[in-house]
Amino acid sequence: MSLQIAILKVLVSYPEGRATVAALSADLSVLNSSGPDWTNRLRRLAARTSGLDIFGQKLVVRDKEGWQITPEGRAFLELLDTGGP
Repeated sequence: MSLQIAILKVLVSYPEGRATVAALSADLSVLNSSGPDWTNRLRRLAARTSGLDIFGQKLVVRDKEGWQITPEGRAFLELLDTGGP
């Protein structure tokens, strides 16, 4: 589940919320090796989500150009960052 949160966090940092799979993978790899602060933050956020499915819930869409966070994904991430759900 924390991987899905990480994907949302990375995508929201891109212009228009879109990244190629290669760019997304590279960013996730860097963040994963950045130390315990990032990992612990993701675990805390993931603990507050139950049954998260970023594709099934249409928080992220995929196409031939890559992955993109949707407006629903942005709203979910904002809610999560402010103490919800």
